[in-house]
Formats: sequence, structure tokens, C-alpha cells
Amino acid sequence: MKPSLLLSFLFLTGLSALGAQPRLLAGLTGGYYEPTLTGFDTNAEIPTPKFMAKNVLYGLSLEGQVFYNTRITYQGLNSRHSGKTVSGANFSRTLTYRLLSLQTFYWPWRRLELNFSLGAVIGRGVINLNTKNASTDWDALLSSYGNSSIPLSSSDNMTTWWLGYASSIGLRYYLRSWLGLDLKAGFMHNGYRSSAWKFQGKTVTGPSLSLKRLPLFSLQVIFGW
Repeated sequence: MKPSLLLSFLFLTGLSALGAQPRLLAGLTGGYYEPTLTGFDTNAEIPTPKFMAKNVLYGLSLEGQVFYNTRITYQGLNSRHSGKTVSGANFSRTLTYRLLSLQTFYWPWRRLELNFSLGAVIGRGVINLNTKNASTDWDALLSSYGNSSIPLSSSDNMTTWWLGYASSIGLRYYLRSWLGLDLKAGFMHNGYRSSAWKFQGKTVTGPSLSLKRLPLFSLQVIFGW
């Protein structure tokens, strides 16, 4: 067989094998990043976050193929920290990063895929205190960030939203046409502002967090149908 015919045969065989690949995929995601959470690390009112609460992310992803080498992807990554305040109230903090991206990909080998993603980040932060003495506990936490005393009602949550963008390159290996492992590395840029938190309809100052330019690594188990 001529070399050109052999290469054509291998190329078409690869396309045939990947043609059976599902166009809808869902994934379980674990991630690692290195934020500077000054407002939580040095705050005497709340427990100091450990490695799992500070650097580890977890979440789900959805992907839909819209062109032969293009997907639209959604990925939700979460970081959660919980414990008790100095006064004994139940405390929890959640940082959520929602990534909506356009992903391009190609196959250098039969089961191996290279991909590149670029998209928007919608971030959300939530601080929750579950306490019977809400006024005292919230006053202590808010004053630690420089706020004056604020009249309180029965609300337990302090929230904020921000926008950003993220990019990554990935390597995906298909164990089966419907099962794959995806390793990504990239950066996430967040427009977080500590002055944009909301508490009971009022704008308050929240924790100082450095989230502007963060390296982000993730490992996904991908399932298709």
C-alpha cells in the first residue's frame, strides 16, 4: 500500500472511531487553585480555612458539541469552608465560580484530544451565620471588616456577585467513546470587590480576597450519551 493511501486510511479510521463520540457530555470535576483569602485567614471571629477549604474546588460540568470541532461548555466550581465562630455560631462560606466557555478541540491521535477554552466567569460569594443571637454575631463579623453597627432583621446571609473571564488548555483521553479523563491548566481572572457585598438590602464591606489572576488546574471524569 502506498504511504499516502495508508495515511488516508489511518486518518479516516480515526475520524470513524471519534464519530461515534457523544455530542452531549457531563463531568465530575476536581480542581486546585491558590487564592489569597486574607479576610478569612486572619479573621479572629471565624475558623482559619485549611487546605481542602481554601485550595480545593469541586463541581460539575456540561458540554454540548455545536460544530465538528467546537463545544459550548458550562462548569461550576465550588469552594466551601465551615465551622464555628468564637461565640459558637455555625459559620459557612461558599465561593462559587460559574464558567461559560467556548471550547475548540482536535485529535492528534485516535483516543487523545487537545482542547482550548475561553469564556466568562460569574462568581458568587456567600457567608452564612446560623445563630440565635444574630445581632451580636453579625455585628462582630461586620465590624472586623470595618463596618459600623447595622440594624439587623432575621436574615442570615451576606452575599456578593462579580464577573471575570478564564482560559485553559486541556488534554483529554477517551477510555471509551462515552468515558474520558480531562486534565486542564489555565488562568481565571475575577473582578471581585470587597466593597460590593450585600447584607439585608444594604451594601457592606466584605472580606479582602485576592482573586484577580489565579492559576487553575482541574481534572474531570467525562461521561457522554
